[in-house]
Amino acid sequence: MKFTEEQIQLINDGIVAFNDNSYEDAHAIWENVWKDLRDSDIRNCLKAFIQLSGSYLNCHLQKTSASLYLLNRAKINIIKYESELNLFIESNALISDINVLLKKKITVKAFNTLQIKKAG
Repeated sequence: MKFTEEQIQLINDGIVAFNDNSYEDAHAIWENVWKDLRDSDIRNCLKAFIQLSGSYLNCHLQKTSASLYLLNRAKINIIKYESELNLFIESNALISDINVLLKKKITVKAFNTLQIKKAG
């Protein structure tokens, strides 16, 4: 199964929201697409986006351990689903940016520098 045009648009809307530091909106958008795809394995590639936005939300709540855990899980899932995610984003650039963030003390200010570069 492939993504529908509507799902592709929503995923891209989530990327825009994330890059605008509207993490809760991005999280909700991606989670809705993920739920919509409940009967499809393709939904698993969206875990990385959901974990990435969830990492910020935990950072904002000063739950550093949870934030780090989700950030690492997001990185693992970006690598695991790289071919699917490359339809939307530059996966290698995001992995590199996550690695930089993981070397710093994770703060909201540091997290706000993280951007998802769209493919193409």
